[in-house]
Amino acid sequence: MTVRSRIPFYVAVFLLITAGLSVATWRHFEMGIPWMTGEQQPVWMVEARVDFQGYGESAQVNLHVPQQPPGFRILTEQAASPGYGFSILENNGSRRAEWTKREVTGPQTLYFKTQFVPDDSIVQQPPKRPPQPQTVFWEEPQATAVRELLSQATERSSSPESLTRELITLMQPDNRTQNSTMLVSDENYLQILVRMLNHAGIAARTADALKLEDARRRQHLVPFIQIYNGERWLTFDPRTAEQGVPEHLLLWRQGSESLLDVVGGDNSQVSFSMLRQTIPALQLAAREAASNGLSALSFYQLPIEEQSMFRMLLLLPIGALMVAFMRMVIGVRTSGTFMPVLIAVAFVQT
Repeated sequence: MTVRSRIPFYVAVFLLITAGLSVATWRHFEMGIPWMTGEQQPVWMVEARVDFQGYGESAQVNLHVPQQPPGFRILTEQAASPGYGFSILENNGSRRAEWTKREVTGPQTLYFKTQFVPDDSIVQQPPKRPPQPQTVFWEEPQATAVRELLSQATERSSSPESLTRELITLMQPDNRTQNSTMLVSDENYLQILVRMLNHAGIAARTADALKLEDARRRQHLVPFIQIYNGERWLTFDPRTAEQGVPEHLLLWRQGSESLLDVVGGDNSQVSFSMLRQTIPALQLAAREAASNGLSALSFYQLPIEEQSMFRMLLLLPIGALMVAFMRMVIGVRTSGTFMPVLIAVAFVQT
């Protein structure tokens, strides 16, 4: 056989190897199938607990739940609320968990559990419509104080991000002047900061975040501030002026929507508990494939008996490759190419 006649064979082998590597790479990045067995993936289990006092009449409870927080991917969601009707409502990109019951009397406790998988590829999505700064009106002497503070921050900045950092710095207790003291108190700090940024022509809003720490209970959301820089929303710590979402910080609520609404009850409050878990990466990939419709491409959805058969069939070409390598490269005598593989399969089955 000449070299020219072997070219189609070499091309076919190359195409098969390329196709196999491409499928394996696609399954790893798109479906999360791990390269090695035994890989573990961290998962955060977050539980929101809602407590309120019933009036003895029908009740409706609405809790804001995250859509797709930056840096995390939602794996599962479930509610534990015996006797209540439950559903998740979506409206204009906002998601709310809703519990309903005909008659509610006395102390009530509702639970909403969700699992988050850390994923750096999940970033803050730009809004469909660019938000516009809200119109703000100030009365004297607050109007004069606002103009002075914005003038100082503008002189030291060159972009919406730097203006926000400078304004936060000026309003900190250590740097407060007569103007900032007149405007700011511990109760209205975030509201005043948001109003001043909107007055400066920067669309701003508040956000609530949850600091993820293993095995913590009765945690509450920490307020943050977000501005729109013309392309996307940026998050700032209103206490340190640090920009960005730190690691292990879960943005639970973004925007002006209320966190919790209760109709038919009072003394309502919400608290959070969290737990860090590790699960096999293959199990996680199988869950996500089943949820996004790609399960048909994986034989892990087949019955166990068929899975064993497919695994055995997939081992045959690998065994034949090893036998050919030992025979042609190392020089070990073998009883043909496939006979050692068939004998090994027979031993495995018996």
